[in-house]
Amino acid sequence: MLRWGSEKSFMKPSWPQFPRPTKLGDGRSWTAAFESFDQRNEDVYYYILVSEEGRDPNGFFVRVTVPPEGEESAGPALRGFLRQELHRLADEGRANTEYKGSLVGWQAAEWLKARRKQGRTPEPVPAAAEAGASALRGRLYTSANGRLSFEMADEPQEAIFPLLLFLERRFGLDSASPIFGLDGVYSEGTIEGTKIVVGYDNWSGCFIQSFDNAGDRLVQAMGEALNAREDQKTN
Repeated sequence: MLRWGSEKSFMKPSWPQFPRPTKLGDGRSWTAAFESFDQRNEDVYYYILVSEEGRDPNGFFVRVTVPPEGEESAGPALRGFLRQELHRLADEGRANTEYKGSLVGWQAAEWLKARRKQGRTPEPVPAAAEAGASALRGRLYTSANGRLSFEMADEPQEAIFPLLLFLERRFGLDSASPIFGLDGVYSEGTIEGTKIVVGYDNWSGCFIQSFDNAGDRLVQAMGEALNAREDQKTN
């Protein structure tokens, strides 16, 4: 199955990401985010976003069949193979599969296109994400590595969108596009050089995870702010 890192809550997928724009030579460029892996068929799915100045971004899902050894290693050979295939598919400019991604993956794709078009988080947040969000209330925990984690166990996967929006508005979080795996959603971000990860997994629900002492202070402040929001108060 898809391999993740050993640390719960800020696990990274072994499949490469391609967040930096790569030029196609005709004024277009592409980026690609891992979406999922079909172990039975040895197919990996990516979401490609092709951008061109003056035009709306063109986003679509693609399927790449990896070599038998590809699942075992995320080294330079696999990354080079995937980059070559994704570049070819981006240049073609259309999906090579009928797969449309998970509902959350589709929301992320639309959200990413709007971010690229407008420069920052668009208004409004997708309606499906708004509907999926509930209280965003949680509790602070100390993880196995000693770092703080604010966990919202009752939140659905879709709540990562309004959570990221709140953290961007309130704390100035500069977050990466969400990465979607088989058992979670993850988005690394920074605030004045301090790195945290915001995400969802099957154990914690939605969470905010620290990497160091400065991150611990941020996570604690974020948790307090989320629990103290005006729309949390009841009569």
